[in-house]
Amino acid sequence: MLSNPIVKKKPNIELSIDTVRDRMKSIGYDLYPVPLEKDIQDVTVTRQFMSDVYGGSSMETSPKISEKKLALHGLDDFMYLNLNLNPQAPQFPGAPGLFFDVDSDPGSPPSEDVDDPIPRRLFSRLTSAIWLYCGQYEIRQVLSLTKEEWAIQSPKVRNAWATQLCIKGWGFRSRARIHLRQTLRREPTTAELMAALTSGNEYKHIRPAQFSEAFLRGQETMAVYTMKCVGYDTAFQRNLAEKFPTWVPPPSKTKGEKKTKAKKNGAGGKLTPKQASKANSNKRKQEDLELSDSEVSTSDEVDYSENDQEGHNESGYVPRGTRSRPIQLE
Repeated sequence: MLSNPIVKKKPNIELSIDTVRDRMKSIGYDLYPVPLEKDIQDVTVTRQFMSDVYGGSSMETSPKISEKKLALHGLDDFMYLNLNLNPQAPQFPGAPGLFFDVDSDPGSPPSEDVDDPIPRRLFSRLTSAIWLYCGQYEIRQVLSLTKEEWAIQSPKVRNAWATQLCIKGWGFRSRARIHLRQTLRREPTTAELMAALTSGNEYKHIRPAQFSEAFLRGQETMAVYTMKCVGYDTAFQRNLAEKFPTWVPPPSKTKGEKKTKAKKNGAGGKLTPKQASKANSNKRKQEDLELSDSEVSTSDEVDYSENDQEGHNESGYVPRGTRSRPIQLE
């Protein structure tokens, strides 16, 4: 896969070449032909800019766009991937890639129900505070990593992923399952799992070794999605290139305002089963800042008081359609 020299990734997070190659076969390695000048293609933005201008939280993989912002631009297909936790995600406009997540239902075969019916407007984080629009991507689930494939990954890679799952929000569901298996000494029922997810416990006591063992046994598996570029919105990228250089960031919020907002959002509170299913299923968090895993913002008013905070709290990827009008690609 093509590598961008600008990209800075965490060490020991990339899976083996064979694992990647086997999943990439279905989409190939060809670049989508982007009909736009290279200097305009290469213009990058920040999450703060995107949140301020286009709406949505700067912390989520697929942010919810408010009706107010949606009425202005009609776009509700944004997807943001941090290459520190998605090392095989596209790094250039038009490039193919892979997206890894924890299976919400380990052992189940890939289903067409999880495929996105509408391509996603993908941004990749190249390095701190630098996000690149890569194009419109078709996302399809392929075969999850088998326990045999997990076993052949280097110990450093396995430990790196297991450690992330122990501390990040996107490992929450898996931590709950591991906890229940140890407590019940059997697989939990759907009702038992839902009760655990809504208990308010984040199960941070689960250690990397327990995750590695669960993967080796096949009790937990990693879901894999192919990402194929099927379009490129040239008008959109030209607009970014025109607006970003002259954009002025909004004033930063104080710590007191942040705490007040967190209380209003009920951060850390007990969730209903419906809320837990929506907010915690496959929840993924980016690593730029360390906020509470349960603190997921869906408004267009986002905090920027700390350095390089955009994209720190990556909420889970949930395949869905779009509420916006169809996108006209050039």
